[in-house]
Amino acid sequence: MKHKLFTFLLAIVASIGILQAEVYSGTCGAEGNGSNLTWSLNTEDSTLTISGIGAMMNYVLYYTPWWDSYPGSSSIKTIRIGDGVTSIGDYAFQDCSGLTSVTIPNSVTGIGRYAFLRCSSLTSVTIPNSVTSIGDDAFYDCKKLTSVHIFDLAAWCAISFSNTAANPLYYAHNLCLNGTLVTDLVIPNSVTSIGESAFSGCSSLTSLTIGNSVTSIGSWAFRSCGSLTSIQWNAVHCNDFTSTSTPFYYYSSSATYNNFDIRSQITSFTLRSEMR
Repeated sequence: MKHKLFTFLLAIVASIGILQAEVYSGTCGAEGNGSNLTWSLNTEDSTLTISGIGAMMNYVLYYTPWWDSYPGSSSIKTIRIGDGVTSIGDYAFQDCSGLTSVTIPNSVTGIGRYAFLRCSSLTSVTIPNSVTSIGDDAFYDCKKLTSVHIFDLAAWCAISFSNTAANPLYYAHNLCLNGTLVTDLVIPNSVTSIGESAFSGCSSLTSLTIGNSVTSIGSWAFRSCGSLTSIQWNAVHCNDFTSTSTPFYYYSSSATYNNFDIRSQITSFTLRSEMR
């Protein structure tokens, strides 16, 4: 009799849990009526899923459809972005304070402005080779970021970062290439251009080798690389720099930014033999 009563009580508890779990859903696409992409938020496991093909809608501060859904963005712990999604919209995952990591699929080419604004528990992000642009302050205030994972240096060097804080390295400081922390960075000879702010804030770097095919290096590409002490410069034909906008320096009239000049910490700078 006691066993039957216990089984009955367990069944009631389970049924209550099922009743409490809800799934909210809607559209979030940027094409036509928005139905090219759909979203669903499962409150049982706090998972937001984006599915479909094409671009995501751009949102504004304090408004996304999952922001308005109970229990809202702050409860989201997992984000699953389907292979087929080509862009992450402006402010898309703002204030997802329970999110700890995110992997962006290889179909995504652009990440919008403030896309991960104030994702305060985010510790790692994986950026695929397909991404070519990241908007203003995409990872703003993601202060717990500790690692950025990439798979190809050439693809990373080609990303257009709208500003320094668009680069997750601004907070993470550690770049991992195919699972290995990058400390001795060798830009391969296949790379001709290193984008603006590409490695800005990457304090895991201790040495840098610039490949001989590099012809262009963007401003502040190596700003605030606080552990960098050795540079091997093999580039023969590279763009000119100004006194206040070099790959290793950021000029500002504010004393707050003085520590962005890393030139004084370089103890070894070597030119290829034919350039001496």
